Amino acid sequence: KPGGKAGETILNPAYAGTAIGRLANALFVAALICLPAAFMLIPYYRAREARAFAGAVRLGGVRLASTLRARAFYGPYIRYVLSLVGLMLVLGLGGVLLALAARQVNFGFIRWFIVLGYVIMAPLGAVLYVRLVRARLWAAVATSLTVLNPEDLSAILASARSAGSGLQEGLADALDVGGALQIGL
Repeated sequence: KPGGKAGETILNPAYAGTAIGRLANALFVAALICLPAAFMLIPYYRAREARAFAGAVRLGGVRLASTLRARAFYGPYIRYVLSLVGLMLVLGLGGVLLALAARQVNFGFIRWFIVLGYVIMAPLGAVLYVRLVRARLWAAVATSLTVLNPEDLSAILASARSAGSGLQEGLADALDVGGALQIGL
């Protein structure tokens, strides 16, 4: 907006009351509702997906069943977000204390501290994600699995010849050999 406040975004007044203006406002309201709802509903989808993949695994009369629930997904992500917020608070407090000790706060110091914070937080965030999210989600998947008809395992024999095509590799895909199943966001 020419002559407006910095950072102010408005809909062009020429579109007020028109179909385009109403559509833009409706799109904004829909985004405000749908984006948080999607993040809240993704664990339900992921839990159902993992149960469906596990239920599709069959080897003769033996099959897998899963009782995985969506609530198993929320805990790891909440811990991860809280740990990242805690790390950022500690890093920010360290920067404030360092600035007070140096008795100078200038733009160069702030830029240097932001770069240092990124260098520390990027790898630490990745490690925390693996430890707090991935490992716990796979533990939840593993503990929710049940082998049905395990007595039929003794009747299964390996074939002496190789698979005729790649279509017969369904078990490897279902067990995430090669990244077929991604648990998490």
